Amino acid sequence: MQSLYERQMEAILGGVGVAPPGKLTVMQGDIVRVTFSYSYRGTALNFSMRAAIGNKGVTFDEIAYATKALSVPASADFITYTDSVDISTSPISPQANLDLYAKLTGIPGADLFTPYYLDIIDVLGAPEFQDFVITDYSKV
Repeated sequence: MQSLYERQMEAILGGVGVAPPGKLTVMQGDIVRVTFSYSYRGTALNFSMRAAIGNKGVTFDEIAYATKALSVPASADFITYTDSVDISTSPISPQANLDLYAKLTGIPGADLFTPYYLDIIDVLGAPEFQDFVITDYSKV
């Protein structure tokens, strides 16, 4: 059985990574690395990215989230950036079909949101067994 640390490293290193809108199943306490990209041109800017796991209803009920400070240099041309943020699933009770989104904050104008990715994360509680049967018996 893997330790919590080994499961976290497997999730962080992409051992169980999926691209949206694929389903990701993790154990409670695992780390979900959310990788994002954006293109920017303009003056040098400091801002933040926030990613959250939760439930999308009329609003987004964030259960677990992480933020990251970002900065970009001045550029007259669009430059594409890729980065990531790690969200701990420790505060999430075991449940299925959680949603995910990210947003850029502290930018000129309104916050910039990604699409909402619905029903894409399952958080399991205790390890589970299934299909436990005797497969053979014989005289030895």
